[in-house]
Amino acid sequence: MTKLRKIRKKIWDIESAFHCSVIGTCLTLSELRQLYQKSKFNLNKSLNDYELHHLFVHIADEASYPTKKLQNFLDQKYQINIRNLVNISSTEELESCWNISKENGDVAGDFWALVTHPSSSNELLDKIYADIHMLSHLSGATLRLDMETFKRLKTSHIQLQKKYNNIQTSNQKKLNDALAKIDKLKSELKNKNELQTRYNSLKYKLENSNLSQLDTLQNRLEKTNHKLKLEIELRQHTESELQQENVHYQSAINRLKESQIKCKQLTSQLNNIHSTSDSTLYTDSLTQEDNKINLCGRCILYVGGRNNLCNHFRELVEQRNGQFIHHDGGREEGTNRLNATLSKADIVLCPLNCISHTAMHTIKKHCESYTKPLTYLPRASVSAFTKALTDMAV
Repeated sequence: MTKLRKIRKKIWDIESAFHCSVIGTCLTLSELRQLYQKSKFNLNKSLNDYELHHLFVHIADEASYPTKKLQNFLDQKYQINIRNLVNISSTEELESCWNISKENGDVAGDFWALVTHPSSSNELLDKIYADIHMLSHLSGATLRLDMETFKRLKTSHIQLQKKYNNIQTSNQKKLNDALAKIDKLKSELKNKNELQTRYNSLKYKLENSNLSQLDTLQNRLEKTNHKLKLEIELRQHTESELQQENVHYQSAINRLKESQIKCKQLTSQLNNIHSTSDSTLYTDSLTQEDNKINLCGRCILYVGGRNNLCNHFRELVEQRNGQFIHHDGGREEGTNRLNATLSKADIVLCPLNCISHTAMHTIKKHCESYTKPLTYLPRASVSAFTKALTDMAV
């Protein structure tokens, strides 16, 4: 068994198939544009969102200056996630951490920490890649439901705004009427005070004179006081109605604010979903291009590897108009059968981690003698086999 590396992988060390998912999941568009400005690209044009995403996916295969800036940014952004996993070497514990991240709905940080973790197995990486791929599909499916909810809330917002405007107009009219009544009462109170002053003056003058005139003035004052009392009661009733209307007015304002907050939240969610959907469309387009590969009837020999993957490899080759044969690399089948099998092959593929040294020597000598293409795969996996088919069909 191959010994695992002790240090974390760089982004140019991981499989190219992960680059699109890493950049689409772990970085926002604004962060990409910030990195683009700092990386000194010599491009004389402005890039749209898709072109910007494609540029960083393209450069992730090489250890260039912009790619190192990208590596440092991701390590800094997700340093907490990296520290949480640095002392874990068990595949089962790493997978458990990944499952917890999925349940919490926050996968970006642990996704970056796991794809660069030195102890992440190929099976775990394949599982993580599949989970990220399906999460992007689920995000696209919920987009339509969120848009319908957004439309309903927008319609409700318009109706509440109209109702709010009507209530505000009505309350303003009532407030103006109440203020007019208050002004009128103030004027009457002023008149009453003036009458009271005149009354006191007359009372003093007539104290020893005609009592009938004093009685008349007293009656007039009582009538004025009664009228003033009625006006005060009317003012109090009006103020009570105004307070109730103010309560309704404040309630309408609170509902409007809640609607505006919901609209902002939905808008933010829609923007995030659009960003994730862009990366999904790009991944799907790559899959459609792979399906166009035509091997033109060539025979592909796969030596070594795991037998349980051969049915998948055979299906991939036959879908691309090719023939597939397999030799186990010397574990059970002998060298004589390997020589006979090599003579039938047009192209030979060998995974470096699942083949004997004797078989490797035999294959290399045969391919050099008959000038047959020989491709070494970094490991026995579906992703490595698919990438080799794509390369040889170019």
